[in-house]
Amino acid sequence: MIKTLIYFVLLISIGVGAYFFGFNNGREKEILKKIITTSNNKNASSVKQTTNKPPDNKPQATTNTDSQEYTVAENDTLFTIGLKFDILWTHIAQANGIDENTPLFIGQKLKIPTNESDQAIPKNEDTQNFEIDLAAAQAEQSKVNSDGTDAWRRDPVEVARREAPSSFNLAPGDPYSLVASDAQKGTATVFLQKEDKSYTFSLIQPVDKGENGIWKIEKIVIN
Repeated sequence: MIKTLIYFVLLISIGVGAYFFGFNNGREKEILKKIITTSNNKNASSVKQTTNKPPDNKPQATTNTDSQEYTVAENDTLFTIGLKFDILWTHIAQANGIDENTPLFIGQKLKIPTNESDQAIPKNEDTQNFEIDLAAAQAEQSKVNSDGTDAWRRDPVEVARREAPSSFNLAPGDPYSLVASDAQKGTATVFLQKEDKSYTFSLIQPVDKGENGIWKIEKIVIN
């Protein structure tokens, strides 16, 4: 009887121990599973944030020190823009891929070369000034007004072409071009490029201003 009771108690003890061991083992597995799941979620979240974060590849700001920008204004020409920056208009044309026949538009952006020493207008220029005989100019103006004789004097390009000193060895067929004109002030600029020299004619209207006024050469700058 006693042996039977002892045997029964042992069975109960073994059963209870097995129960708690199984319970704890199952709970430990459940806890471990939660830990693993949480860890995986954190890792997944970390990867997602890294993927979605925009790359830090902002372009570095650069400054072009070889040129500056100019906005074309009314009545601007390549020549007058060159005068503003003390640079040959041909260098402006080259920097923008244009030539003297390319029309300019108000608001157009042009690159102006700045850091090249050979872009500046040469300082070894030769300037020839002309004294204008006002009495003779008035007589010429009266003649043009009365019968239209010598009407070419109303065209600054023709005046530069015909009245350029013979010592310059310029020909009537040379490519003279009007690069600037102000009817109110009675001033005009005519340009000629011949071989390795350039000629800039400054003309004025000494008597009448506007389309009917005759032109006279005031000075010529040779580069």
